[in-house]
Amino acid sequence: MIHQAGFAELDQATWDSVVPRSRRAPMHLRDWAKASLDSYSDRANARVLVVGAASAPDALIPLMRRPGPEGWFSLVGNEGGGVEVPYRTPEAVPLIARALVGLGHPVTLGDYPIHSPLVAALRDAARGRAFVVTQPLDGPIKPWLDLDDTWREPLGCIKKKLAQSIRRRHRRLEELGELEVVFLTPTPEEVDQLLDTALALEASGWKAKAGIALATDPKQAQFYRAYCTRLSELGRLHLTFLKLDGRPLAMSVGELYGGTYWAHKTGYDEAYAKFAPGILKQYRLVKHLAESGVQRIDFQGRLDDFKRTWTDHGVQAAKVRIYPFNARGVLAMACDTVRQARRTRITFSR
Repeated sequence: MIHQAGFAELDQATWDSVVPRSRRAPMHLRDWAKASLDSYSDRANARVLVVGAASAPDALIPLMRRPGPEGWFSLVGNEGGGVEVPYRTPEAVPLIARALVGLGHPVTLGDYPIHSPLVAALRDAARGRAFVVTQPLDGPIKPWLDLDDTWREPLGCIKKKLAQSIRRRHRRLEELGELEVVFLTPTPEEVDQLLDTALALEASGWKAKAGIALATDPKQAQFYRAYCTRLSELGRLHLTFLKLDGRPLAMSVGELYGGTYWAHKTGYDEAYAKFAPGILKQYRLVKHLAESGVQRIDFQGRLDDFKRTWTDHGVQAAKVRIYPFNARGVLAMACDTVRQARRTRITFSR
């Protein structure tokens, strides 16, 4: 059975229990969806496709309507990539595919795990009804690092040259003043002020120039303020600051859930870039998490050079889009083709 439900019709316990704990990520939970819909979308334009009984769903497909004439819907919870549609058992996967194809709107699942059984199920469900496009990414996403007791001293787990660099830069910063790292689990009343500090650090670097810093994206900033406030109520919010004489040089915004530290945002003051404050902060954070018994760090996002400092593990993914055989699907595909052609021309002109 497949039907649609309003967001308010699904309570916290029902929503959160869909994915077994062994596979559950924070992005599968109702709190994430609520913060996303409140920040990015009019809830009246959101859809939740329910597979199975409403009281105990076998799968939930939370979708957010995007602005524009094409009528696109995007999967809520996979904004950072690497997260699957919430489902209880593999038997629900073909029904998820049928629900997405049967929606009659173009749908983007974002950067979706290529190993997921849903990818093949979508191709089967789409025969004669829709185009399913999978565009593999050029590198892994959602990198992770498994922690054990050896990571209580991270310098012994990484390359010797990098460990020497961390020691040297740590000493050079200590020569300038008092260097400290603080780990915080703030109350809801403290969240806004601490996020102001974190956002200012992020905006001082390359992310602001690239237009992806929270300070340059009001809706994304609204999401993180709402979500972090909720995390603080649940005792899951975890903030890290590297400070020199009380001045923040680097930060991390994350949460602790299911034995994993989920890294949501990082940043550093580029005026101190030669000291690599982001690497120094991460070194102390990894050490702290290992000593606290945390089992894994999920770095999220792309496996970039910073994350490769700590791990080479990641998820192979592809951009997955569904274009139904109707006017909306034709318009969406035409618009995507034009956008791709423009990007190609810009690349060649450079």
